[in-house]
Amino acid sequence: MDIERSQWFSLQCDESVDASDTAQLALFVRMVFEDFSTKEEFLTLLPLKTSTRGIDIYNVVKGYVVDKKFPIRKLVSITSDGAPAMTGRHNGFIAHCKADPDFPKFLNYHYNQLHSSKGKATSELQIVPGGMRRGSRGSSPSYGHQVVKLR
Repeated sequence: MDIERSQWFSLQCDESVDASDTAQLALFVRMVFEDFSTKEEFLTLLPLKTSTRGIDIYNVVKGYVVDKKFPIRKLVSITSDGAPAMTGRHNGFIAHCKADPDFPKFLNYHYNQLHSSKGKATSELQIVPGGMRRGSRGSSPSYGHQVVKLR
């Protein structure tokens, strides 16, 4: 596998339920090589047999990484969809990875897919001027979030 040749890699995870009502975790890897070229590959679809809690996702991913002998020291980032099972501060998948001494320090990022009213993904977004979201009490802006609308 190319991951051995890579200088660094990141993992992308996305959990969903298939037609048979089984939770599945899609795992992708993005690799960066010495010449700064990149390559992205689908790695596997891992069934989540018990539940979709952060610890369950962590155990499945850790087992896969160990079984495939990934050079985990090269991990620089994990990306997910931002679901609480992935990003929960104490019990999320990312929290379990960061608490594991086998994992290096890494960045984590979550994304949200936006859809148009017709159900098609779109990348045409417009930032709304002055559209910072307010905090839950309406008193202070929630920094780091911008309001966008589909064109």
